[in-house]
Amino acid sequence: MATFAVMGGNTVSTVIVADNKEQCEAELGVVLIEYTPENPAGIGWVYDEATGKFAAPVVVEPVVEVAQTDIE
Repeated sequence: MATFAVMGGNTVSTVIVADNKEQCEAELGVVLIEYTPENPAGIGWVYDEATGKFAAPVVVEPVVEVAQTDIE
């Protein structure tokens, strides 16, 4: 069995384990891309067709502004 990323465009929508990629694609009507420990994937990850690699989504940390006060 192999692990596959179920693609929605170039983004991973879910991951599955399957015996037969072609049969699973046909039955589910989806595009599957196999991933491995060397090229991991997860929900929300992006697939680059040019390199054949998955990339984790960029996490943007919110900026919290602190009001300055004149304390003497």
